[in-house]
Amino acid sequence: MEKVRAIALLSGGLDSTLSAKIVMKEGIEVIGIHFYTGFSVIERRRLMGRFQETIFSKTIQQLQVPLEIIDISEGYLDVVLNPKYGYGANANPCLDCKIYMFKKAKEILEEFDAKFIVTGEVLGQRPMSQQRHQLMIIEKETGLKGLILRPLSQKLLPETIPEKERWVKRENLYDISGRSRKVQMKLADELGIKEYPQPAGGCCFLTEETYGRRFFDYFKNNPKDRFTRKEALLLAFGRHFHISEKTKAIVGRNEIENKVLQELSNGKIICYPEDMKGPVMLLDQSADEDELKKACGILARYCKKVEEKVLMKVIQGGKEEKLFVEPLEDKEIEDMRI
Repeated sequence: MEKVRAIALLSGGLDSTLSAKIVMKEGIEVIGIHFYTGFSVIERRRLMGRFQETIFSKTIQQLQVPLEIIDISEGYLDVVLNPKYGYGANANPCLDCKIYMFKKAKEILEEFDAKFIVTGEVLGQRPMSQQRHQLMIIEKETGLKGLILRPLSQKLLPETIPEKERWVKRENLYDISGRSRKVQMKLADELGIKEYPQPAGGCCFLTEETYGRRFFDYFKNNPKDRFTRKEALLLAFGRHFHISEKTKAIVGRNEIENKVLQELSNGKIICYPEDMKGPVMLLDQSADEDELKKACGILARYCKKVEEKVLMKVIQGGKEEKLFVEPLEDKEIEDMRI
C-alpha cells in the first residue's frame, strides 16, 4: 500500500505534539509545519537573545519528523488589524488566525504530497476558536471540509476523509474536550513524550492582557497604516507611558530589554543616563521640549541611583544633547502608565 503523508501543524506545545504522534502510530508519514507569524513568544525570545531552535528541538527530537518553519508574517499583520470575526479578550484574533493558517496549510498540501492536515486543537479548549461551531466555520472558510484531522477530539466530531478512507482508524483517536490538560499529560506518558512546555502556556503575545491594552491604546492616536511589525514588537517590551495624549515613552526594564529597544529604535528619540546605570527610553519624535523633560523625569526615577538631578543623554535625528532632570514622583508616573 502506498504510504500516506500528512502535514502536522506544530506549535511546539503538548497538544500538537501528541496529535502528530497519534497519527504517526497509524502509519502515516508526518511532515511538521510551523507558521511564523511575528507575534509569537519565540520572536520575543529571539530578540532577547534566548532563541533556541529551540522550542522545537525537543519536540522534533521526540517525534523524529522533518520540520518546516514557514514565514507568514507579511500577510498576518492584516489579519491582526482587520479580523472578520473580531478579537478575543485581548488583541487576539484567534478564529481569523486559524482560518489564515489553514488556508496557508491548504496551499502547501500538494507541495508536500500530503493528503490531509493534522492539528492539536481540542474541542472546547479555547473559547475564541475551538468551540464546535467555530471548528465548522474554519472548515467552511478554508474549503478543507473533511481534510482537517483533530486526533485529540476527533471522536466527538464528524468523520473525516482520512477516517473514511481508513488511512486512520477512528477507534484509535480520542474524545478529549475542555480546558483541563490532565488527560493529555497522561497520554504523553503513554506515548513516550517526556519533555514538553507547560501545557497551558500560550505561544502568542496577542493573548496577553498587557499587550492587548497597549495595542488598542495605540490606535487611539495612530492610523492602522502606521502599525508596522516593528511597532507591533515594541508593544511587547518595556514600560509604556503617555507623556501627552499623542506622545508615548517606552522605558526598558532590564539590560536585555534596553538592547531590544535600541534595536527597534528607528524613528524614535533615544534617551539614557549619562553617568550612572539605568534604562534606555524611546520617545516619539513628536515630543516637544516640555514632553522630553517629563519623559526624562520618568527615566530618572528608574535609574539605579536616584539623585536630585540626573544627567540624560538625548539622541535625536543623529544629534546628541544633554539634559539635567529631576525624577518624577511615583504617583505622577503611575498616572501616565499604559
